[in-house]
Amino acid sequence: AKELKTQEQRINQISKAIRFSNAKISQHSNDLKQLEKTFRQQTTALKQQQAFLIQQLQRAYLHGEQSQAKLLLNSDNPQDLARDMRFFAYINEARNSKIEEFQEILNSIKQTEREILSQKKLLHGQKDKQEKNRLALKKEQKKRQQTLSKLKANIKNNSQRLEKMRQDQKRLES
Repeated sequence: AKELKTQEQRINQISKAIRFSNAKISQHSNDLKQLEKTFRQQTTALKQQQAFLIQQLQRAYLHGEQSQAKLLLNSDNPQDLARDMRFFAYINEARNSKIEEFQEILNSIKQTEREILSQKKLLHGQKDKQEKNRLALKKEQKKRQQTLSKLKANIKNNSQRLEKMRQDQKRLES
């Protein structure tokens, strides 16, 4: 009976560990789904930034944007020159800002990829742990079943012995 109680406690512990493991797997799966969604959004944003930068570079090439030095040499009016220089500075600043944005998105994608990899490792580890717990549970349940079979056999044997003793007692009394 003590062995059976110990087995029952062990089965309860393993069952609790499996439930905990299921909750962890669910949490890691949800985290992974969220990270993958973030990754898709970041990839979309990166493609948009890339398309914008390509478009800007193509425009600059096709329109043959003049260099600032060429403008300085060709300009007769200082006001036009100052305005053109401010315009170039503005365009360059906007381009640099977009390039920095592009780089930030790339960095965030790399970080998200690392987090996805980490979540996948955690999820895999949790699934391995759960599988070990399931195997341990089956083993404990099998042991419990064997113990129960032994107890039933003992009870049956004891019942038969008791019945035989009662019959012997009746025979002796008569």
